[in-house]
Amino acid sequence: MDFVSPILDAASRLWDCTAKCAAYLTDLQETLESLRNAMEDLKTVAEM
Repeated sequence: MDFVSPILDAASRLWDCTAKCAAYLTDLQETLESLRNAMEDLKTVAEM
């Protein structure tokens, strides 16, 4: 049973890393959409 603890520890660390990356990618999509909207606003102002 001593081999189970390191395996669970490694799985836990991999899960934490994956969750952080997934959150980063979600934030990245939201930021990209926000930047696109801001760019459209700037184009509209520049055309006036």
